Amino acid sequence: MELNPTPPTTPEEIILPETEENKHITLRKSLNLFEKINKVMEEVRYINTDTKIQYKSTNYKALSNEKVVSVIRERLVKWGLVIVQTDSETIKIGNITSMKCYYEMINIDAPDQRIQLVHHGDGADSQDKGPGKASTYAYKYMLIRTFALPFGDDPDSISSDKITDDIQQRYQKLYADSERILGNICK
Repeated sequence: MELNPTPPTTPEEIILPETEENKHITLRKSLNLFEKINKVMEEVRYINTDTKIQYKSTNYKALSNEKVVSVIRERLVKWGLVIVQTDSETIKIGNITSMKCYYEMINIDAPDQRIQLVHHGDGADSQDKGPGKASTYAYKYMLIRTFALPFGDDPDSISSDKITDDIQQRYQKLYADSERILGNICK
């Protein structure tokens, strides 16, 4: 009888005991990147809004970054997916920081299986938090769009006639400021 058997050297030589967790690991390792994305989509069918935004005449329900990330993160870990930010482009005009963020989703069981994802985010802040807000928004909506997550109220269900004059004036001022700044840069 051999007391010190040679340990297995390849994954195929390792035989896991038949437990529910090990069945999941075996299934997870057999799936390609897109099948894993689909598993996340099967498990997360809807996310309820969890935050109420109220300030002056503004009043709406929102979906927090914390809720989106925590719900999706659990499934990313479960199905062996990793998302890393690879690059970003930033533009700041006044108090608005706009970022285009580039990500890569990687199948940890087959790291050569990866896809590039891109999403845009804006952050409004008079101090130094604009880039953080913009990148947080970009990441949250990248997750929502990648996994096709419906949530809360449909913004297209609100008639454009309901947009207040105040909001229209703010956009017109931002546009005029942008043109002025770009005009000065191009001189």
